[in-house]
Amino acid sequence: MTISTSHAIRLPPELLTHIFGLATYSPARFIESLEEPEPLQEDSAIAQCDAALETKYSLALSCSFFRSLSECFLYEDIRIRHGSGDLLKALEKSTKGTVNRNGDLVRRISVFPIGYDEGGHWYENISEHTIRILRCCPNIQVLTRPPMPVIRTSEPVNGQEADSFVINDLKFSSLYRVDWYNSPFDRLPSPMPTPRFIWQTPSIRTLTLGPDYSDFHPGEQEIIMNLPDLHTLRVRSMNSFGQLLGDGNPRIDVKLPSLRRLIIQKADAVYLLYFGRPLSRAASKLRAIELGMDKRFLYHDFMSVLLMHCPNTTELSFHVFFTCPTRRNLPTSAVQFVYDVEHVGLSAAKSDDMPWEEDTWQRLTEHFESLCGQQTRFSKLKRITLYGAQWAEYILDGALSGSLQLIRSRRVKVVCKESAARVAFEAVWRRSERSGSHRRALSLLI
Repeated sequence: MTISTSHAIRLPPELLTHIFGLATYSPARFIESLEEPEPLQEDSAIAQCDAALETKYSLALSCSFFRSLSECFLYEDIRIRHGSGDLLKALEKSTKGTVNRNGDLVRRISVFPIGYDEGGHWYENISEHTIRILRCCPNIQVLTRPPMPVIRTSEPVNGQEADSFVINDLKFSSLYRVDWYNSPFDRLPSPMPTPRFIWQTPSIRTLTLGPDYSDFHPGEQEIIMNLPDLHTLRVRSMNSFGQLLGDGNPRIDVKLPSLRRLIIQKADAVYLLYFGRPLSRAASKLRAIELGMDKRFLYHDFMSVLLMHCPNTTELSFHVFFTCPTRRNLPTSAVQFVYDVEHVGLSAAKSDDMPWEEDTWQRLTEHFESLCGQQTRFSKLKRITLYGAQWAEYILDGALSGSLQLIRSRRVKVVCKESAARVAFEAVWRRSERSGSHRRALSLLI
């Protein structure tokens, strides 16, 4: 015998809807929280959106009553991937009426690359559905197209079949964040250009770009665009604005009058500051610079290069195990450099393929000495923020005690974003204070 869900659950629909809303919470609901990526934690909000999506699906599949109550949450954050045909039908069917349009509820869309799934199996081509789905969603504010993870497969990937659609003739008046990777595997050459509608959407505030289309024809003219509200730019390639033309500038020239934060995910993208008009013009306006998890940042002191080229930077963030420590001033030099950086963010995250290095403590010590030690160029530093729970292990180990004393001597404030690291730091800091008081008392007795 089956019992109607509406009779089995003795709760008012309004209360159930509220409960479902709490159970399916994701940053996509309060979309302003996704306006720009968190420093050194770019995937945390995305992971929350993915987890909430699983709960939404479970509620929708439970029964028709639950589905009707959760429908307002179901469409706020959607994925265009395998099974996109059913999604398209649901969106287009609702557009035939004047009310309860599912597409109007959509605030965030992830367009997944077409190709092979995690098992190396080809799944249905969704490119024909993508444009139609996007046209059903006029109110989207965040659009994401992530790079596809590298898949080992015995079948060759047909680039034309895998991802050849171009979407240029779309307009989104509320779109303010785009994370777009052209190449399915985030590699060169890119099979297609960045969609033109991105460059023609003045409301965009945060933009992530992988490699752009690299085909080049002699005599090709640059494309001039304007993104007046863009304040955060994340680039992964020297070709993010297209291949360099004959004069050394990229194919796309974008005016970025409001740019204040630059995230450089790959080391070769640093050269955009020298060979690309969009960033070379904006260098003096930048206030925050962040380096990604790329081992090539270990090959050279990129931070000194960037801070010399962007002299008004006040905030610097980087991964300590992927970045070369910044050089210090020479005591005998007549020229002493002083950076304007007041806040430094540090992550101790490591990639899965990175073994434990014997010089781990040396690397950490070198970074703290470059920031707070003798002849430092960061004499204006006021605050260090530690991102990630990994710091708890390093803080509790006595090998960092010297670095903590160095930070204390400079009167630099330390902030830990994760609770585990915060508890560890407070315990070590109090122990250090007691030890310092004991030493001062002994010195007075002597």
